[in-house]
Amino acid sequence: MSFIYVLDSYDFERQTPAFECALDCINLSIEESKAYCRKIGKKNNDTLYTRNDFGALNMDMFSRIITVHDEEIHYGALHYSKRMEGGVKTCIIHHVGVLPEYRRKGYARELFRYLFSVTDCEEFQLGLMVDNISALKLYESLGFRMHSAFMFKSNS
Repeated sequence: MSFIYVLDSYDFERQTPAFECALDCINLSIEESKAYCRKIGKKNNDTLYTRNDFGALNMDMFSRIITVHDEEIHYGALHYSKRMEGGVKTCIIHHVGVLPEYRRKGYARELFRYLFSVTDCEEFQLGLMVDNISALKLYESLGFRMHSAFMFKSNS
């Protein structure tokens, strides 16, 4: 049985196991995005979070990080923020990461279902690398639909 946990000030200040898992999972999602960009020749200036940078996310009153775990192990994390866009309350999903050995076991789905159940957002937005087929299938099964696409060409 797994549980959802919302990180709070205590986790950020004391760098609890939930904090460590969230930091690892979110940095992993950034690393995977950077690797994909390198593969297609696109520059990606995203930087990995340091513990201090990550702790600063707690200061943003619109930003939240949730983790999925059992009694001993944290498996994954989701970072989102809320904002008003054109009069619509929107959740922007910045990062979703599940540790590789726990992927395809429903943990990302649990994170999303929890998010959908506790927020008052009318819309949810996220970005996706085009060849991440497993993530695309997950997002579509959760009701996401393709809205727009960005294309890239490199002269190098």
